[in-house]
Amino acid sequence: MINSINWHKMRLTNTAMDIPSKHRILFLEHATDGTIGGSHLCLLEILRHIDKEQYEPFVCFFEKNSLYSDFEKVCTKILIEPGPQTLKGLHFLPRFLRLPLSVTYYLYRTFIVRTWHWMTILRDFDVDLVHLNNACGYDHDLMLACRLRGIPCVVHERGIQAHIERITKFFANRVDRLIAISDAVAQNLRSGGIRASSIIRIDDGISIRRLAQKESEDEVCTRLAIDRGNPVIGIVGNLKFWKGQHVVIEALGQLIRRFPTIQCVFVGSVADAVYKEELVHRAKELGIAGRALIFTGYERNPPDLMRVMDIVIHASVDPEPFGIVLLEAMGVFRPLIATNIGGPKEIVIDQETGILTPPGDGNALAKAVEYLLSNPDKMASMTQKANERLRTHYEIQNSVLQLTAVYASLLANMHRTH
Repeated sequence: MINSINWHKMRLTNTAMDIPSKHRILFLEHATDGTIGGSHLCLLEILRHIDKEQYEPFVCFFEKNSLYSDFEKVCTKILIEPGPQTLKGLHFLPRFLRLPLSVTYYLYRTFIVRTWHWMTILRDFDVDLVHLNNACGYDHDLMLACRLRGIPCVVHERGIQAHIERITKFFANRVDRLIAISDAVAQNLRSGGIRASSIIRIDDGISIRRLAQKESEDEVCTRLAIDRGNPVIGIVGNLKFWKGQHVVIEALGQLIRRFPTIQCVFVGSVADAVYKEELVHRAKELGIAGRALIFTGYERNPPDLMRVMDIVIHASVDPEPFGIVLLEAMGVFRPLIATNIGGPKEIVIDQETGILTPPGDGNALAKAVEYLLSNPDKMASMTQKANERLRTHYEIQNSVLQLTAVYASLLANMHRTH
């Protein structure tokens, strides 16, 4: 880790020696809910595989996270900046005063204070390009700072929005490129009024090497009290309603009649404590509490847990923008069941590399699980074809090559216009 002054001197020295300087890229990860999600993992994969001879990446977070040490290994510098803030302590005022005060504070802090702060960072660290890692609905202050300083801004859109706000549309139509991680995301942007010419589809990817086993199956089973020889299914994702863990609970209520010793592993941080309580309460109503349910909390290496699952389930009830968990399951040869909306519908070929079911349909999910558990030859065929599809379409090197081609185009155009 080096400070901004020394970093700037290094660049001046390289220029003086006629050594081509690297392009310095600021990556911003917006997440502020305390959990680790797909956006963190995808960014980490990008930074691990980006060409360090051409690009010098550094990362900004709004909060420290459990992958901080991993990011330290792949970036020159990490910044922890205070995230967006709202005006508090106005509850005693009448509503007609609270709203204008809140809006005024937001506009002042976002488009004056924070924009000026970002402009200072862009100048001090001599940034050539900014990459926002999450969505065009956030970080408009940094988008404006890029615009004012004439620096290209790339936004990774990792969400599907039911409604795109006017301010989001305004800024999204003024960034240089929007990276959509699936056709579902790209279509959502276009239907929301985002200029199609700025949207580029680049699939997320993973490195097969990242899936290398770190904890043995026996160790996982011992740690989680999983009985070897019993049917084991699982779902990986932070516990929140739209991820669909409740649908899995409903399916288990049916499956336990056919498979009395079945166990289900729920891997992921508790993003919504009330929702988890509802899951446990419903499980007790269905008579499947106790050893049938295993909640692990956050796990650093989910693929190790997938290896002890007979089936990996992806049960999102709202469209999943992509689904990096699916790639992990494909990489460790685990059969997949996913909902037939959003990114999973593009990743999984129904009845060939996995099974697709309607979102929110516990009955259909139970039938799919029963079918696979009763047909081991079909499971083996699916996992082999899924792994082949992963290696053909979703290797991280392909994603990074496409992404850096976008960088190169924008940087070359910036140099021509200057």
